[in-house]
Amino acid sequence: MPRIAIAVLCSFAFALLAGCGSDNVPVKGGATASSQQDQHTELRDAIQRPLDKAKAVDAEVQKAKEQQDQNIDAQVNGQATDASSASDATGSQ
Repeated sequence: MPRIAIAVLCSFAFALLAGCGSDNVPVKGGATASSQQDQHTELRDAIQRPLDKAKAVDAEVQKAKEQQDQNIDAQVNGQATDASSASDATGSQ
């Protein structure tokens, strides 16, 4: 029984050591660290581009929403804010 325990412990220790590897493992194809950095930058940029575009569109949508809210508030309070509401008022005469 003690031999089995020793064998299991040795196997466990070997598995732990095998799992501890170096972070500087060469990439297939001989890619250098600078080319890897370029690939990471390109990937990060490719991911960031649509996010930036979505944020810009969101800002425009929020601005349009605020303008619409102001127009609704003005109409509720009886104030005409644009030409279309003024023409509607004169067209009914």
